[in-house]
Amino acid sequence: PASFNSGLTVALHHQATNLFDMGFREEALQTSRQAVDMFKQLAKRDPDLFNPSLAPVSDHLSLILARMGKKEEALQTSRQVTDIYKVLAEKKPATFKLYFAKSLQSLARNLSSMGLKEDAVQASRQSVEIFKDLVQKKPLTFKLDFARSLGVLAENLSDMGMRDEAL
Repeated sequence: PASFNSGLTVALHHQATNLFDMGFREEALQTSRQAVDMFKQLAKRDPDLFNPSLAPVSDHLSLILARMGKKEEALQTSRQVTDIYKVLAEKKPATFKLYFAKSLQSLARNLSSMGLKEDAVQASRQSVEIFKDLVQKKPLTFKLDFARSLGVLAENLSDMGMRDEAL
């Protein structure tokens, strides 16, 4: 049943996190991929129920891939995460707008690592705009996230030689 598979998938995700933290990177990667694959199957059956879980598990896979130097696959996975969060944020902005903005930051980092600097700046700008909106509504809650998004944008602008705008 789906509930059993969902629980197993969450357990695999936690196992992947622990394996990575203990230095077992290949095992963590394999386990993380397995968790993502299982959540994708569940999300095909019921996207409204399982996409909110698929996105963070996939985001973790992207992080593992990036840390292991698998930049292209990390970027591809990061794009998928951003696409999922965009749809979720459109449906439930109060719940998922924050995660969409954070996924754009991750996407910007992955784009930058692949030398796609203009795309990185575009993703960073979009993240900043979302955080600007969030911080206006709840300054104490989102001030730090907004500052981080500005930092990512500044890095990407600087990488493009736009140092004045980065400041």
